[in-house]
Amino acid sequence: MDNRNCNQNHSDLVRRSFLAMTPESQRIAIAEAVGWKPILISTDFNGNPWPGANQPPDYLTDLNAMNEAEKVLNNEQKFGPNGLGAWMEDVLSRDLDRTHIRMADFICASAAQRAEAFLRALGKWDDSK
Repeated sequence: MDNRNCNQNHSDLVRRSFLAMTPESQRIAIAEAVGWKPILISTDFNGNPWPGANQPPDYLTDLNAMNEAEKVLNNEQKFGPNGLGAWMEDVLSRDLDRTHIRMADFICASAAQRAEAFLRALGKWDDSK
């Protein structure tokens, strides 16, 4: 592969980041993937709505929620050639603007980075949203 192809691939990655799904569409897609269901009790004892009741977790800012979401992946979805690990490397390479990704980069990945890799591993990432 010559440098023109490498530069083109990098340009495609940068362009792809601007065509990303909206945060809300990502939350909905992850919630659907993990089988999230709204809680049945939506008010407290005084009849006031619970904050966030019947709303999926904010997967893009909550590492705990993403940790729970990642538990639904099977081994192929985690470790396969198009699995979570491969997509994490892709997302981190783009976001950190470098080709060599260290283990510390994976450990320190944000919830939003994990969410994108999760959806891509499941084939649910949609650049048109």
